[in-house]
Amino acid sequence: MPKNLKTDWKRIGRSGPTVDGRVIEPEALNQAAKNYDKKLFSAVINYEHANWLNLGSVEALRSEANTEGGVDLFAIIAPNDIYLSLNRDGQKVHTSMELDFDFRNTGEAYLKGLAATDRPASAATTQMAFSSEQKTTLLVSSYTESAIQKFNDETNDEQAPSWFT
Repeated sequence: MPKNLKTDWKRIGRSGPTVDGRVIEPEALNQAAKNYDKKLFSAVINYEHANWLNLGSVEALRSEANTEGGVDLFAIIAPNDIYLSLNRDGQKVHTSMELDFDFRNTGEAYLKGLAATDRPASAATTQMAFSSEQKTTLLVSSYTESAIQKFNDETNDEQAPSWFT
């Protein structure tokens, strides 16, 4: 699993009618954001809502009013190598919330999981596109540092070394 790899805030759901005919109330998303505590119960990213393949975890949630008069739910996620590989191949580019509307008999909603899917039920989910731009920059920097260490420092006292020496 990549160390400390986390996304910025990604929209994982929107209140209102879903594409499969359900309705998600704004209050449920506000509750899910307010109640989310990774130490109490960590939501895992599942492959197409199946619990047999872990693709990472949800690190944090927040809710925000949207322009439709409802609420959007945003998450910071930590994808693992399997999810990164799938995503690199253009697979599982959206998310689908797995909400429990009566978590632990509290009467309030909680995000118990998040599916990586190509067919989200909620409208307006952020399309996931993980970038290794920062990692590439770090690798180039490390490579340059290694290359500098391989230079031969022997010089002729009579003539300063040229760039290619």
